Amino acid sequence: RADLAGEDESVRAICADAENGVRFALYLRTFATENEVSTTQAARAREAPKIAAAYGPSVSPDVVGVADRALAREMRKEILAVRGEWEQHLAILEAVGKFAPVVCLGNLFLPDDKREDLRRRNVREVTLLKQDWWPVFTGLERRAAATVMLASADSPSVERELDHLAGAGRPFVIVSSSEHDARLRNTEAYTRALRSPQVRHVVFDGVNVAAPLEKALRSLPVKA
Repeated sequence: RADLAGEDESVRAICADAENGVRFALYLRTFATENEVSTTQAARAREAPKIAAAYGPSVSPDVVGVADRALAREMRKEILAVRGEWEQHLAILEAVGKFAPVVCLGNLFLPDDKREDLRRRNVREVTLLKQDWWPVFTGLERRAAATVMLASADSPSVERELDHLAGAGRPFVIVSSSEHDARLRNTEAYTRALRSPQVRHVVFDGVNVAAPLEKALRSLPVKA
């Protein structure tokens, strides 16, 4: 395990278990889809504390004392969208958990209620405070029974992960909504990854993702 020298003890423990035959699946996603509001809106919300205090479906332009009614409407739409995406996360995690216990890189800014959702599903988080994320990701990916990526955004980090997965020759699954799939097909890293013989691709609408994902995981080539 020289590739994990100096890394967090939990990472080494997960990898040691894998080398002793304990399977796990690595789950990748974009942290921004887990947070309640975007950085820009969070900054604006500091100027409208009553909106920030009223997070949830009850947020309304009619909230007493809220001067920025447009911001209230905008935040309500984003919060509801993020909560819908979180339900998708949970459906994916439950499906992957039937294949193998789930490991994911931890999101430091994940709200407590969502972290509890992960605990209830026995998801093991690896939260990095000082380490470079890349060697941790590659060390976990190399030992995982399969890697599942929820592809919902394009970024240099996502492109780097996709290029690594496409070139590694190990089984992986890309999960994306029909909307995100249509947009990401305009990016080279995504389309290149979809051409890999080791990939399984699941496109879903709404939250109907569990059954096709479970089928895709069952069809993965056996990892060498």
